[in-house]
Order: sequence, then C-alpha cells, then structure tokens
Amino acid sequence: MKTIPKKYLWLSALILFINLLFRLINQSKLITVFPLDTVNDYSGHMAMLFFLKDCGFHQICPYWYHGYTTFSSYTPGWAFFTYPIYLLLNNILLATYLSLIILLVIGFYMIYKFGKMQGFSFLYSVVFFLFVFANPMSIGDFIRLGRMSELFSWVIFIPLFFLSIEYVNKKLDKFFYIIFIIFYTILMISHPVTIILAHIMLFGLFLVINKADKIKMIFLMILGLILSSFWWFNYLLQLKNNSILNYSMGTRSLEFSGQWLLTNIVGIIIPIVLLVISFLYFYKNRIKKEFIFFLPILILTILFLFRITAFLPILDKVYPDSVITLLIFFIVYYLLKIDFNLYKSWIKKIIILGIIFFAVLSIIANAVHTPYFVDHTPLENNILSLLEELPKDSKFVIFGINSTTSYSNAYYSYAPIFLNLSTSGGWSYSEKDAEYVKKFKAINQLLNEKNCEAITENLNYVNTTHIITQNDNCNTLEFCNLKKLKQINDVCLFQT
Repeated sequence: MKTIPKKYLWLSALILFINLLFRLINQSKLITVFPLDTVNDYSGHMAMLFFLKDCGFHQICPYWYHGYTTFSSYTPGWAFFTYPIYLLLNNILLATYLSLIILLVIGFYMIYKFGKMQGFSFLYSVVFFLFVFANPMSIGDFIRLGRMSELFSWVIFIPLFFLSIEYVNKKLDKFFYIIFIIFYTILMISHPVTIILAHIMLFGLFLVINKADKIKMIFLMILGLILSSFWWFNYLLQLKNNSILNYSMGTRSLEFSGQWLLTNIVGIIIPIVLLVISFLYFYKNRIKKEFIFFLPILILTILFLFRITAFLPILDKVYPDSVITLLIFFIVYYLLKIDFNLYKSWIKKIIILGIIFFAVLSIIANAVHTPYFVDHTPLENNILSLLEELPKDSKFVIFGINSTTSYSNAYYSYAPIFLNLSTSGGWSYSEKDAEYVKKFKAINQLLNEKNCEAITENLNYVNTTHIITQNDNCNTLEFCNLKKLKQINDVCLFQT
C-alpha cells in the first residue's frame, strides 16, 4: 500500500507543531497571571478545582449563588485528574497550565500506543495528533479558551476510538473488556458533549459485532455506568431542580454572524471534507462491516451539515465545535488509511495540496482569529482593588463592565480562590432555577434602562449586598439611592 509521501506529512506536521508550540508559550503567561478577559473558560475550571479542594465533592460550597452543590451539574473528570497536581504544587495557576501540557502529552501517547493497532507509524501518530489537537479550532478552544474538561474528554475518547475501529472485524476479547471498561467509565465523568458523541461512534461498533458480543458490550456499558454513578446519579436527580434542560447549544450552528461566523463556515467545510474522504475510501475499499460502523457518523455528518441537529433532542445540546472535533478524528483516520495506488494522480495532488494548505491555513486562522493571552489592564487592576475592599460576608456582583479585557464570571472565580469572597453569581447558571437566572441576567439591561425599582428588586431577589460597575452605571446606581462606597477612576463599588 502506497501512502501519502512522508515529506509532505513531515512538512505539514512541522508547520502545525511550530504553531502549537508558539501558542503554548504565549499561553504560559497563565502561570503568573489569572485570566480575566472574555475569551476565558480557564477561570471557571480553576474555580471548580478550588472548590473540590476547599469544599469537597458533592458538598455545599458557599462561594457561588449563596451555596451550591459542587459538581451536581458538571462533570468532575478534569478536576479529579488535576487535583493531585494542585495538591502537590499548591498553585492553581501552575497546576492548570501543567494539566494542559500533560493532557496534550497523554493525548499523543494514546494515539501512538493505540494507533499501533491500525498499523500507525510514529509519523502517522504525530500527524494524527497535530491535525486533531493543533488545528486552529482546537488551539482556540483548548489552549486559548481553556475548555479543560472537554480536552480531558477527547483524550479519553482516543483509546475508545481506536479500540472500536480495531474490533469492527474481530471478536471482543479480554483486552477489549479491560481497556473499554477503564476508559468508558472515565468517559462518563469527563464531559457531557463528548459522552453523547462517543456513544454515536460506539453505536456503530454495536451494529457490526455479533449477538453474543452485543450482550457483552451492553454488560460492559452497564458496568461502566455503575462505576461512574457516583457522579451521574446525582446529576439526574438535580435535573428537575435546575435549568440545564433549558439550554440549547445546537442553535449556535444556525448563527452565521458575529463570533459564530467562522465556526459555522468551518461547520460546512469539515462535513463536506469528511463526506468526500469517506467516499474515496469506501468506494475503493468496499468493506461492508466498516461502512456500517461508520454509518452513524455519516448520518450525524449529514444532519450537522444541514443544521438539522439544532432541532433534535439531545443533539441540540451539543456545541458545533465538538461535532467538528469528532468529524476531524474520522477525516484524519481515513486520510491516513487511503491507499494512493488506487487513485488517479490528480486526486493525489489535491490530497497533498489539501494537507499542506490545511497546515498553512491553521497558522493564518489562529493569527487572525484567535486572540493572544490578555494581561491585566488598569481596568482589571481597579476592579481587583475594589474587590479587596469587600467584607468577607458580602455577596457581590459585577455588571456593566463594557470591555473584552474584563469578564464578570472570571472575577466570580478569582474572588473565592484568592480573596475568600462569595458572589450571587457564578459560572454554573444551570444550578439555579429559571426565575433566578432570569432575574440575575436582567440586571445588566435594567442598568441600561435606568430602571431603579427593578434594579433594586432584582438585586434583592438574588440577595446581593454589593455591586461593582463602571462609567454611567455609577451615576445610575447613585441616582437609585444605592450607597457608594468607593470609586477608582471610572469603576465604582456600591452597597445595596
């Protein structure tokens, strides 16, 4: 079998690796600077890691929403993984950054180790890893934005991915049982979106194995569910008490404007590329069982391409980025499995050019679209100074800060970790009932409307003692007879 010429694979790998390394170096500022800007999931994950240490697992934690149960509506996998690092270093910033690096290293090792089952060489493992984890979307989501739990989940997905493909034409054996139960159990506490997408892939394996192995696979999944029930059982119990089911992430795939424009352009290109690559592969390799295995992914690809997933239960809760990541796994796999001897020269040239173009485009896309790490500006320093003025028994909120360098939720993470302060807000809005979320989110608009009565009513409803805001909103709160405690330049602190 003649594969893609090595020199082109090495060239594309080198380009992607340089971009990845540059981004990791830039993001290393995280070690000394707590991220407060709007492109920021890191702070939310760091808060939950801190809560795990300070409050415990499934315990009432006082820092957000006047007390909420830790990990009742969010998976604990990444926090469990990073917790020993945090305990060892006693530095949450360094622990989080090291967790990022370690996960990427483990991700590569998983591809190298389990890729051997499919005959992947070291070069193929390098290419597979870089195309999946160093593409512009992954760098944006995992390295810059900091979707740590989802990164953890995709690392766990890797062995399940290769294991499933390997056993399409084999009977399940002890090796499968052991590897499957370990990683399936961890998957079930890793990330909700990846859990959903992984089951679509696993359903493909279920379709092609014989009846006896189907029963064994069901038994293994039940065992995995039992072993992970310490998290998901409480999660299901809490569904009726919170607003999780009210959220629909799939609708983002319908927004061809603003911050979702590029994501949705990619959300068209990637499904088309997978359809083309899979057609080339299966047209020349008429392997019935493998095609049946791929069929659920094929159906998902078509549904996502035409944005039908946005209207389907369960799938409407899945981020477009996550679907794209799953499709990229299959694109790279089938791309590396293609036998060049079976195709005309012009098809080979298009594939080679496509690989090089993808690598070069990755650098351009990240340089243009993905912001670099944002250091604190005078605005952030002023807000942090006001936070230090708050009494320890306060319940503060931050509204009306109109700057991409400051993100209210990031302060809701910073304050508990470094100042032992509590807030009426937090990251996990789904923890609260719909009315609480509605009242809380409305405060920002009420400030703009200068509706004093409603502002006071909503602040009282969410039991807030202090509010930090900026510019004209300071005048609004003063007009509404709230007590001004301090003002630093254009940022002010009021007591309700």
